[in-house]
Amino acid sequence: MIIEPKLPAPLEGGRPAKWSLREIVNAIFYVLRGGIPWRLIPKDLPPKSTVFDHFRRLRDEGVFARINHRLI
Repeated sequence: MIIEPKLPAPLEGGRPAKWSLREIVNAIFYVLRGGIPWRLIPKDLPPKSTVFDHFRRLRDEGVFARINHRLI
């Protein structure tokens, strides 16, 4: 996978993740590609709060810039 090596490792400690990082990234791309509001994420994807929290973390850590650079 091209994107997976650019994603950060899961945070240490805490409870096990309920949603895979793949599902969360799919939901982020769904929102960004479709231009829909976060609150309209379909029920078969992770909850909007989980997806948006991961989006903010990835954005703030510059992960999307690294992914974009890799894909160019």
